[in-house]
Amino acid sequence: SWFFLRWIKEAEKFLLISNFKRLDSTMIRMLRRLTTITIFFVTVLILMKLFGLDTAPFLAVGTIGGAALGFGGKDIVSNWGAGFMLYLTRPFILGDYIYLPEKNLEGMVEEIGWSGCLIRDKEKQEAYLPNSFFTTSLVINLSRIKYRRFAHTLTLPLESSAKLPLLMQSLEHILQSSALL
Repeated sequence: SWFFLRWIKEAEKFLLISNFKRLDSTMIRMLRRLTTITIFFVTVLILMKLFGLDTAPFLAVGTIGGAALGFGGKDIVSNWGAGFMLYLTRPFILGDYIYLPEKNLEGMVEEIGWSGCLIRDKEKQEAYLPNSFFTTSLVINLSRIKYRRFAHTLTLPLESSAKLPLLMQSLEHILQSSALL
């Protein structure tokens, strides 16, 4: 177990340094946590077997306890399940700037955890949202938008209306020269 835990730590360092395209730091942390939990669970079962304890009742109680925990703590379980789905589907990653219309909140994703996400808004305030919120709500990832619309209203005095055609020609020329039109 000690060997595998050390190996996981070294593998995490290697994956973080090598910058694989399919794995970001959040996914690497999630994989490390899942393998650590698995190694811990298997180690406990092996130790129980070495000390002569029967593991079948332990596993049976564990599954019954897991079911009871699932029904009793459905919010916790739904947050964990939603967190796992966030890791797999990755609608946003660390550092993305997202907008949540239902909460009227936009900010940068600073942490994606097992049960919730930390988002820092424009005023640098922290908003900690449960992961289950993201499975039922609209999330607009502003970091992944390729094109943005620009709308601006120009207020001109009435006496400059004669110069309006010249102004429009100048604006069209500027937009065409910058390949925006």
